[in-house]
Amino acid sequence: MTDDPLATPTLARLYLEQGHFDRARAILRAALARNPYDGVARVLVARLAPIPAAGLRAAGDRAHLEVRWHRVERPHTAFVTVRWYDARGAELGGQQFACETAAGSRRLPWPGQARAAACSIRRCDATPACPVPIAVAPAVARPPAPTGR
Repeated sequence: MTDDPLATPTLARLYLEQGHFDRARAILRAALARNPYDGVARVLVARLAPIPAAGLRAAGDRAHLEVRWHRVERPHTAFVTVRWYDARGAELGGQQFACETAAGSRRLPWPGQARAAACSIRRCDATPACPVPIAVAPAVARPPAPTGR
């Protein structure tokens, strides 16, 4: 792939915008093999580098979902995304908020019909249209309402 003239940072950016991170990495490897001094390719590779220490946990009770993050580098460029799902797994929408600090938490009320939530942290450095995931928490199920006897 090193001789492929289409292996450019521009093509890698297009893959990033579409969420094809592995394809973008492959294109960037080929572009850097051809020209190891390509500054744009180097910046994109750095943006795609995972932050191994970042962590995210989510847990819920009947009324609230608690989201906790820790060891987030450059928190001013990191955002927590929460997606809500109904009992059939259909997406109900979501919300996003800035991490603001390297470690923290946020308590969110469950929307009325929500029965599960999925949470991730994404980093948006220079291009907000290309968020890069840096941490994902396992999905959380909303506990069922107590049954009367």
